[in-house]
Amino acid sequence: MRKPVTGFGAGVCAILFGILVTISGTGLCSTFRNVELGSQFPSFTVTKLDGSKAEVSPKAGEVAAFFFVRLEQENSLRLIKDAENLCSELKDSGVSCSFVASYSDPLEKVKEFVDKEGIKSPFFVDADRDAYDRMGLFVLPATALVDKEGKLAYEFSSYDMTFKDAVGGKMKVLAGLMTEEEYRKLVAPEEGPAKTEEAKEADRLINMGKRLASRGLFEKAAEKFKEAAEKDPENLTAKTLYAESLARTGKADEALKILEEVLQENPNLREAKLAKGIALIYKGDYDEAVKVITETATLNPKPERSYYWLGVALEKKGEFEKAAGYYRKALKKILGEK
Repeated sequence: MRKPVTGFGAGVCAILFGILVTISGTGLCSTFRNVELGSQFPSFTVTKLDGSKAEVSPKAGEVAAFFFVRLEQENSLRLIKDAENLCSELKDSGVSCSFVASYSDPLEKVKEFVDKEGIKSPFFVDADRDAYDRMGLFVLPATALVDKEGKLAYEFSSYDMTFKDAVGGKMKVLAGLMTEEEYRKLVAPEEGPAKTEEAKEADRLINMGKRLASRGLFEKAAEKFKEAAEKDPENLTAKTLYAESLARTGKADEALKILEEVLQENPNLREAKLAKGIALIYKGDYDEAVKVITETATLNPKPERSYYWLGVALEKKGEFEKAAGYYRKALKKILGEK
């Protein structure tokens, strides 16, 4: 009988699976699982720094920014610094900001942090997990921007170097200080040649496939990725996603054949290499899978998917301690911990 991965709870593995098993990695699943973009943003109960309870909700006619953080995370600390600067810049522009610390952050620690950092924006604690449960928060830090009608207009998962432009620019768009065209130029200043209609349709089909894959519908996702590759034969992303979805439906040999063709065109395409490693896992060639996936983790700025699949391959091999180590590394990357 196969024993469980030592020291690594099933709940944690389930979280990793939900985040990383989906095609194309993190960011595909919604940041707020219980709130869809364009839907009314719910109110929630928090604990104020004086220990009293308060209900927080967006005000009509005002743009609201909610930043959900955990003080033990480096990414949360970086986000707080950038977000507070943005909020200070936009405080007279009809934008309200609120920080909500995790239920795992002790109230006294949060108070000390706010005083030490001199944060002016309202700072609360989700002591009763009300925000966590109502929003369906999956990964912290997380950002929600709510428009003047009280609807979720934008979400940003975790934190990276694009945060300031992506979130700050969208805050300005919602406040009427920036046009959508100006925002697009800000977040993608160097646009390539105009895409053909076929390429645009391929992108649309890829996005449809990703949504299906996020729900575990890999056979239907494969159909969309295949259509995308047929619409735009030069789109290696479509071919890679098609191959990975085939592997996930038990067609590993067919997937590997497609991926060999992709890697002949671009031997350095990391996602194709990772998809090859995943296909090898589904084929049962765990030793080769470990070798291939290890290459994708090297010098990779976002190695969490590689770490997760290395854990899967090693667990299949029976190397449980090593598997647990890679699962932990993946989780730490996702949570922004050192």
